[in-house]
Amino acid sequence: MTGTRKRGDALTAAEKHGDALTAAEAHGGATHDTEERSAAKNGTEERIAAALSGLLGGDPVDRNIPFRALGLTSLLGTRLRVRLEREFDRPVPAAALTEHYTVTALARHLDGTGRTEPRPPARIGAPAAVDRRVAVIGMAARFPGAPDIDAFWQNLRAGACSVGEPLSDVDSFDAAFFGMSPREAERTDPAHRLLLETCYHALEDGGCPDPDDGTRIGVYAGSGMNLYGPQPPYFLRADATGDPLDAVAELIGGQGDFLATRVAYHLGLTGPAVTVQSACSTSLVAVHLAVQALLTGDADLALAGAAAVRR
Repeated sequence: MTGTRKRGDALTAAEKHGDALTAAEAHGGATHDTEERSAAKNGTEERIAAALSGLLGGDPVDRNIPFRALGLTSLLGTRLRVRLEREFDRPVPAAALTEHYTVTALARHLDGTGRTEPRPPARIGAPAAVDRRVAVIGMAARFPGAPDIDAFWQNLRAGACSVGEPLSDVDSFDAAFFGMSPREAERTDPAHRLLLETCYHALEDGGCPDPDDGTRIGVYAGSGMNLYGPQPPYFLRADATGDPLDAVAELIGGQGDFLATRVAYHLGLTGPAVTVQSACSTSLVAVHLAVQALLTGDADLALAGAAAVRR
């Protein structure tokens, strides 16, 4: 009986050994699958790295260094997205290059193997969702080669590019229409005048050029750095009389701090007037703040945008 038990034990051990072999074979198969996935990932990395290298002068790129540290600017980032969309025949969201900001991370994202954030559990008894929809009811803009939105859209459809060109008729301004004296108009920075005109046209496009009905209209706007002609800034190039009051008026006419409040004053708007300065994201932040003002009831309507004039 004892010997039988030992032989039984030996058989059991052999069976276990067989199981171990089977497990080893299964492990080997899993390793093979991982290698295939890794190879696929590396193939994606190769294609991204090649596209990026082509934009940065042809030198090899480190796949684990952030794009910005490699010299990828906002403009080059847009070009990289276009190349990748053609290469992979799929959309590449604008945020992908900032959320997955190395070649390796972007490859994992495009392959679907990147890290994803877990969804928070639904709260029991949570209140019903509030309607947070916001409608865009009017729009106006001026761009190089496009005096209005319709012309700008036609340029986009035709593939016309006016980036870097100066804005036409930037000196044309109907001061009397906005209740400004010729002297005040002369002191006011062209970007400020342009924003004032464009805000009026946006209200006109939305069917509410006259805010006297009690509607609270807010303004959330910003401006870029002064690019109107050579330095010094525009307000310092105006003729100065030496009078301290004139100096203050010249300063107010060119400072971005007074951008939104000037629009509100000359258009008679009674909602919040907030100047936004956040570098390249100024317009986006202005839109965000305008939407928040509508959702929280700070304003009934809101204008949002920015202006920059290059000459």
